[in-house]
Amino acid sequence: MMLTAGVLLGLLFISNSFASEEALIQQLSDSVQGRMRISYHADTGKVRFLGPPPAEHLPRLSSTRADTLPEVAARDFLSSYGRIFGLSDQSRELSLLKSRELGSGRSVVKFRQIYRDLPVIAGEVIVNLDRLKNITSASGEISPNIDLDITASVDLQAAQKKALAEVSKRYELPKDDLEVLSSELSIYNPVLLGDSLNRNFRNSLAKLSSQG
Repeated sequence: MMLTAGVLLGLLFISNSFASEEALIQQLSDSVQGRMRISYHADTGKVRFLGPPPAEHLPRLSSTRADTLPEVAARDFLSSYGRIFGLSDQSRELSLLKSRELGSGRSVVKFRQIYRDLPVIAGEVIVNLDRLKNITSASGEISPNIDLDITASVDLQAAQKKALAEVSKRYELPKDDLEVLSSELSIYNPVLLGDSLNRNFRNSLAKLSSQG
């Protein structure tokens, strides 16, 4: 039985759901004759950057066409290879932050990591594509395997008061000079901000401004 190239690529896409992370990385490396540029996060062990040699690209998936929207093309790639970054299901774990067109038809797509709709502080993935929607690089840091009870133990109003008190004390500013611009619940993993502790916490994030 003969299979077309498109069918073979489709079968490869399906098999990626069951492939190990090492096998996925090997697939990508083989596509550029072993000249893959790749680096790993020292503490999570996940990929933080990968790309072919300069002026080359990774072959796009069979489900991606040259006229596919950049976000869709990036998500196609991450659906197949996102596990090497620490993603289990990109459709549930990533929200679009920005998609921007560059010169010569190139584009860059930036995603924010989320967990049950809560943002993960410093969790993001950036995918660069050429005019044909081939991947020219992918980078970012993800907090993998999050498993948290996201029920807030304090309400946002209490969290705002706590943030005001802490900032006022640390920077010696009168509380009356501080204003809460916004606040939200989020997920915080110190490892994404340079700490060696790889553990997820529920966090209340407040943005403040000083009127003084």
